Amino acid sequence: MRMSINFQQLSEKELIEAYPDLLKELALRKLIKSKNVIGDLAEWMVINHYNSTPGLTTLSAAPSGTIDFDAIGKNGKRYSIKATSGQVTGQFHRLPAPSEPQTQSHPKFDYVVIVKFDTNYRLEKIAEISWEQFLVFRKWLPGHKAYNLNVSQKLLAQAKVVFSHS
Repeated sequence: MRMSINFQQLSEKELIEAYPDLLKELALRKLIKSKNVIGDLAEWMVINHYNSTPGLTTLSAAPSGTIDFDAIGKNGKRYSIKATSGQVTGQFHRLPAPSEPQTQSHPKFDYVVIVKFDTNYRLEKIAEISWEQFLVFRKWLPGHKAYNLNVSQKLLAQAKVVFSHS
């Protein structure tokens, strides 16, 4: 059941003042833990979905301060969770540039879970790819010295889609 708030009834000042109250409540309920609201909500949605869906591994949030992955599965695997409302994910840092030696024997994570929101930030899709698939689909961003993923039809066709809004 989706609750609707009539924001049109609020003045501009009331509307602006409602935002920090919403952030505070999201933090109190442990739905967010940082200023990266969309990323934190994506992490919460993934963990909640995996833990409530038979056949998916149980996930726990990675300890605070963990670098490179966001959740740990009961299966011992590490999950990096990335959100997007467009066609590209957030960035993956601390990986060797294409010109540097690739040390693939020690992956930074085992899976990437992509959370795709629609343009209104409603959950559209949750898809999972392996480290090996990440290596195939990643795109180098030289100005940022990081990689990202283009959430293309080709990537989604090879991903394990664990949620799709019809």
